[in-house]
Amino acid sequence: MVGNVFRMYETKGVPLETIIQKFDELNYLIDWIDFYESSIQSGWNVKTTLKKIEYSLIDTKGKDYTTQVLTRLKFYITKRT
Repeated sequence: MVGNVFRMYETKGVPLETIIQKFDELNYLIDWIDFYESSIQSGWNVKTTLKKIEYSLIDTKGKDYTTQVLTRLKFYITKRT
């Protein structure tokens, strides 16, 4: 599982879709909880973060995978608050 993806996206300017595709080719999983936590620490709101993940995943991994990731991430968010 790969962390610090938000940093690659935000500070390096690498499109999230590109990161997802490259890690998928390498059979790496992105730590979406780390992405979420890092985005919140950088001042993003929850809605913006979830939408960015959703749009990037749908374009690269499809609807079913996207739904699974978002469902689990929303569960994490509700249990955390």
